[in-house]
Amino acid sequence: MRMRMIKFSKLLDELLITPSTNQKVVLLTNYFKEVEQSDRGWALSILSGQVNRRGLTSNDLRGLIEEKVPKRLFEYSYDYVGDLAETISLLWPKNDPKKLVIKLTDLMKALVNKSKKKEELLSFLNNTLDRLTTTERFSILKILTGGMRVGVSNGLLKKSLSKIGCRNLDDIDENWYAFAPPYFDLFSWLNGGSLPTGIKKEELFHSFMLANNFNEKNFSELSENNYVAEYKWDGIRAQIIYSDKTKIYSRSGDDITESFPELGLKSKKTMILDGELIIKKC
Repeated sequence: MRMRMIKFSKLLDELLITPSTNQKVVLLTNYFKEVEQSDRGWALSILSGQVNRRGLTSNDLRGLIEEKVPKRLFEYSYDYVGDLAETISLLWPKNDPKKLVIKLTDLMKALVNKSKKKEELLSFLNNTLDRLTTTERFSILKILTGGMRVGVSNGLLKKSLSKIGCRNLDDIDENWYAFAPPYFDLFSWLNGGSLPTGIKKEELFHSFMLANNFNEKNFSELSENNYVAEYKWDGIRAQIIYSDKTKIYSRSGDDITESFPELGLKSKKTMILDGELIIKKC
């Protein structure tokens, strides 16, 4: 039971010190293969930045550590280290980590429990941090403060997921937004299961196309008939999905259809347009 939280903490450490994107994919793939579905669902939620941190502020966390060490010591340490989660995890008085058996799923259920008042959540967090290793403390605090900064994008996550089931990368990219944290149904789908009930694929947001570098030496070998050049307009990057019910999505995947009622977009054909939404003077 205890090994599960240690594995996630170890994963974060290894991702942080691994510069190779290919090796990061290997680390993620191995982790997703080794842990049970509930833990990997929460891990994916954390790494993709889809965890509701329950509104705990930096001051809340500072209050916890200032009950353990002198305030001046914390302030000097924080000024030197520069990262709140790292400072607290290093300054926290060491206790016997064998006293607590915890796995990632149980931890996350407690942290996102909306029925807990802030005082109860802080008490739970204080008792938990008291009984974990420094590495585990750091992992929990980074979950709470956000900004993992371990060099993992959604693109890398998708690549790793394509290696643990029967779905290829294109399938995963096309259906990514059909799933929501903690992604238990996504892992079932990866292994051959069905999409969540009620999902209309034609209305799903699709990941935006991104510019890619190319080898200048090979430029002369490219056929210009295979490419289209366009002006770089300055507006709002948007995606318009024409279907029975036309949708407009922002760069982050937010539904902004109601923000542009004047467009009055309709089409009998289903199509997806990716481009810049601009204002034109008449």
